[in-house]
Amino acid sequence: MTLPDDPASWREVADQLTPEQAAGFELQERSGDDPATLRAMADTLANANAGEVTSGQIPAPPDATRIYGWQANGDRTWREFDGRTTRVGEAVIRVVGRQFGDGTCERWISLSATHDEEFQAEQARELAAALEAVAEEAERLG
Repeated sequence: MTLPDDPASWREVADQLTPEQAAGFELQERSGDDPATLRAMADTLANANAGEVTSGQIPAPPDATRIYGWQANGDRTWREFDGRTTRVGEAVIRVVGRQFGDGTCERWISLSATHDEEFQAEQARELAAALEAVAEEAERLG
């Protein structure tokens, strides 16, 4: 039984360690190393392993033009990416997103223009059509 003041064991994250790493922790545990230190080291290795494993097994999103590194927070692992960029006059429409460790993605649309951008009616229609096309693509890709 673990008391509230007792540190959690490295074994709680053993399934996220390589066999070699787990063997090293078993040796350190038998040698009497501090359990809190072992747990902190195991957490660090488990997070690093999650990024390495994920990056090697999950293909990039099909629309990604730039992919950023994997990040982990608790039990969530993700990487951010840039997708399609469309220009209409001075306006820029970008699809950006986040890909999770299970391969699923969420996307959002960013619209930027110079301050107080003014559009003629035809340019406004072109911008509206471009936004519609980007939104449909983002929905289709998930």
